[in-house]
Amino acid sequence: MPIEFASAALGGAIGLIGGLGGIALGHRLTERRDIRSRCIAGLNDVVRELEKRRRLSLDIAQHVNTYAAEATGDERKSIFDQPGWKDATLSLQERTWVFPCIAYLPSVKPDFERLDHLIFLLLEKAEGNVDEAKYNAQITEMHSIVGKILTAVQERLAELV
Repeated sequence: MPIEFASAALGGAIGLIGGLGGIALGHRLTERRDIRSRCIAGLNDVVRELEKRRRLSLDIAQHVNTYAAEATGDERKSIFDQPGWKDATLSLQERTWVFPCIAYLPSVKPDFERLDHLIFLLLEKAEGNVDEAKYNAQITEMHSIVGKILTAVQERLAELV
């Protein structure tokens, strides 16, 4: 009887340890999957913020090309009072990209900052202070920065998948 009891206790202990190990392994795998899912969702937020910045730069460039090209010196002073300009410049002040960028892809933070700076420089053309070559160079640089950020996002996604 003591041998039967000991073998039953040993079998129970082995089963308990195996079950606890299985539970720990399950939690570990679930935790890794959740971390990966959060990272992918965070990278999606980074891309969403990049697209907001790209649309904002396009909106500002359209305002520059539409209003500034037709405006005289006195009219240029009042361009920034128009509703479209106010909305665009207020959107530029919102830096909603900071948290997702720092949390999920900190390597592209300087690129987002440069993108914001280039968008601000677009506004100088509305004042008539920028020549066409410099303006075109800024647009080209914006496109290259967007491409660089998207490449960084793709590389990070490749690591996660």
